[in-house]
Amino acid sequence: MAKLTNVKYPNEVVEIEGVQYRKVDREALAGDVVKITDEDVPGYVIDGGFYEVTRIDSHGDPQIADEDGDEFDLGCTDFDVYEKLAVGYREVKRKANPGERIRIVDRWSAADPYGNEAELTVKSRLDAFRVMAEFGGKDVIVNDKEYVVLEPVNRGEPAPQLERLTVGDYAKVIAATNGLVSRNEIVKIVAYDETAAPFRIESLSGEYRGWEYAESLVRATEAEVEAARKAVKIGEFVNGGYAVVVDPRKSVAMGGFLVGDYVEVAFNGDRVSVLSVRRKDGLVGYCNADALRKVTREEYEEATKPKPAFNVGDYAKVIADNFEHRVGHIVQITGDEPSYSEFDFAVKRITYGGDGYIAAKNIEKISAEEVARIEEEAKWAAIGRKVGEFRRGDFVAGEHREDGVVSGSVEYLGSELLGVRATSGSYYVVVRSTVKLIVPVGQRFDLSEGGADISK
Repeated sequence: MAKLTNVKYPNEVVEIEGVQYRKVDREALAGDVVKITDEDVPGYVIDGGFYEVTRIDSHGDPQIADEDGDEFDLGCTDFDVYEKLAVGYREVKRKANPGERIRIVDRWSAADPYGNEAELTVKSRLDAFRVMAEFGGKDVIVNDKEYVVLEPVNRGEPAPQLERLTVGDYAKVIAATNGLVSRNEIVKIVAYDETAAPFRIESLSGEYRGWEYAESLVRATEAEVEAARKAVKIGEFVNGGYAVVVDPRKSVAMGGFLVGDYVEVAFNGDRVSVLSVRRKDGLVGYCNADALRKVTREEYEEATKPKPAFNVGDYAKVIADNFEHRVGHIVQITGDEPSYSEFDFAVKRITYGGDGYIAAKNIEKISAEEVARIEEEAKWAAIGRKVGEFRRGDFVAGEHREDGVVSGSVEYLGSELLGVRATSGSYYVVVRSTVKLIVPVGQRFDLSEGGADISK
């Protein structure tokens, strides 16, 4: 081989083509590098040049390749011997990549076949917290918190000096170890202590991202920070979409918008507020993603479809549970609610009584006639009967074809007629459809059985 080039630091330790060698006082071996120190070498070998020893011949003489590419015997030549510095490893606390070697420093389970100080080769990453590694010819699962990565270095090479970060700095995550942050995420350092993972970090939107090792962070450039801030502003709306307003106070350009408003979202360019929002009624505002919650198009369309028209005094049936109002309840509209309320109307509950508030989507309009029917059913149900279910002993009033309205106790139950005994003792036959129940038999105190319902 011809003289080696790209030689740095020709002293006790030299770097040749990126590999370090150290001067040693011993016989040359194959693979060593020699420095020619003989002025009398022929022209096809350069005095002061570095050459790799290709082999040792049977006489123990090193052989090199000269400048012509021919083998040259160094048996009669003066030279210094340099051996390659052995490759060592630096322990780095970060997540390992496939192909890297790791050393176990904190084994989690005594059931694992490996112990602390065991060295394994990573085959693949299973998820954000675990890797698959090879140990003893078998595949084993190792948690990221159990190991350090062995990064190869030349012995004698000083460990790289990490730039010191401090509270208030912005950093890029180069090795995510705590499960709360992602690799390449831009974060802000908000606290420091003297523990192994000394930096408490937050996302640029202020969310807690845990504590990280110094080796896991490098200073972020201004361009990286600016790009990350823009991404926070845009959030999930890089392609627009639909949202509900969660905090209009986040922007000074959201006048007229209220919490709960559904809006269509579009990108507004590189401005202070990067998103534009439009309400169904045409109101437009500007904000960033922190003022919104993303929703599906289906939810947006359901929330913004025209609401049923109701007027004060209208009756309605509840078709979807709405707090204290349950499906089947009957309510009467007593007033409108302001637009910022989550409800649309104030109501009086006809069934079961009470007042409250309800959303228009949860009710459907019914007629006064249907309300009367429902109220009638409710009155009869309260005494355990169906509508028109009379019993002997009931005190009723009904129309007699000659004497008009008469009242008394039911003595006869027919399909179309009832026999009624008036308090005077007179007996009347009245048309069943005209009869009104005044006092059920079970509630009468003028009967000998104390009001007991003794017959049906």
